[in-house]
Order: sequence, then C-alpha cells, then structure tokens
Amino acid sequence: MLTIFLALLAGALGGVAAGGLAGWWLCKRRIVCAPLDQDAIDPDVDHQINAAAHRWAAAHGQAGAAPLVARKLRLAYVLQQRRTRKRRWEQW
Repeated sequence: MLTIFLALLAGALGGVAAGGLAGWWLCKRRIVCAPLDQDAIDPDVDHQINAAAHRWAAAHGQAGAAPLVARKLRLAYVLQQRRTRKRRWEQW
C-alpha cells in the first residue's frame, strides 16, 4: 500500500514538474509583437479605404455605415499585414 502511494506521489510530482517546465519554456519562446495602431497605415491606403467605404455605403443606400465599413476594412488591412509579416518570420 505504501509503495503504491509513493509511486502515485512520485508520478504526480513528476507530472507537475514536467508540465510546469514545458509551460515556462513555451511562454518564454512566445514572440511578443507590438500591436499596430491607426498611424501604422499609410495615408494613401487610408484614403483608399475611406473612398471604398463611401462607395460601398452609397451603392447600398447606407450613408451612415461608411465609418463602420472603413473600420472593418482597416482591420482587414492590419490583419493581412500581420499575417504577411508572420509568414516572412516563419520562413527564417
């Protein structure tokens, strides 16, 4: 009985130690990137996004939706830029 208890205790402690070590190692390896802000978008691209949003809103008869569409397009642009940078990073 004591042998079984000691084996279970040793297994549990070993599992906790291995899990803690693996978690620490994964967190240490995690790449931290600074979030992109609105200023990171090129002014020409921002102008094109605004124009596209206004064209969409006019075509659909939703003039008040232009700012919302522009925000969504900016988000899509920023996410695409991050995805492109991540692919370049993974190639190394």
